[in-house]
Amino acid sequence: IPCIDKGCIPSDLDCQLPIDRYFDIEHFLDEMHKYEIQTEVFRENWRYILLFDEDYPTGPFTMDLIEPHIAATHDRIDFDVNNLYVMRSFCTDLGQRVNLSHQPFLIDLEQIVQKIKQKQFSILRPLDDIMKVRRDKMIARGWIQIGEEQNYIPPPKNKSKDKFVVTEVPKSSPIYQLIENKMQTIPNVKVQQLVQIRNPGLDDVYHSMKNLISGQCVNNNANELYLFHGTSADNVESIMEMGFDDRYFSSDGLY
Repeated sequence: IPCIDKGCIPSDLDCQLPIDRYFDIEHFLDEMHKYEIQTEVFRENWRYILLFDEDYPTGPFTMDLIEPHIAATHDRIDFDVNNLYVMRSFCTDLGQRVNLSHQPFLIDLEQIVQKIKQKQFSILRPLDDIMKVRRDKMIARGWIQIGEEQNYIPPPKNKSKDKFVVTEVPKSSPIYQLIENKMQTIPNVKVQQLVQIRNPGLDDVYHSMKNLISGQCVNNNANELYLFHGTSADNVESIMEMGFDDRYFSSDGLY
């Protein structure tokens, strides 16, 4: 499998193969030959890896052609500046691979393009060990991280049936360590697992109320704080669907 020093060539091409038609790799190589582009193919179960112009001044660089059933599951993103794509026959029009037009992100195309021009990026996944390596590589290439790490969680796939989705928070992430340290102040408490809930309906309500409250505060500071809501196991599902309810609060609750 070809591997290029990212310090010299920091980018490659990732392409999603079409799901509605057969992809003929031999025909693709014939087209590359017309442009005198030297191409070598490496095959894995879920993708083709193409090495272009290995021995030419224009290269080398690589491209991944990802099988459609694999690419369709890529609903998580690491950096906002990695979220752009172009479609075949519409290469002058940019799009967002993952829709970031809803709270709490509201990142549009123009913002992403401007940040790329200024070599700035934001992190949209928990900062686990893998993300720390990816972040450090970006910084080593002269990019600047903007803001604190956020955790983008895709909305439910079946919105008519599911109101929320739950993802596990890595133990190495700062938010996990912060909450674990807070919980350790309670005698005999041990954190077994930390998950984050994404309920788009509640997200919209929360951020609307936050904006309203911020407008009534000095310097638009809503003084947003963390809330601990202990409760019994029977009420966990209700909190995920309906939000917090202080009628079910319990200082002895495990959830």
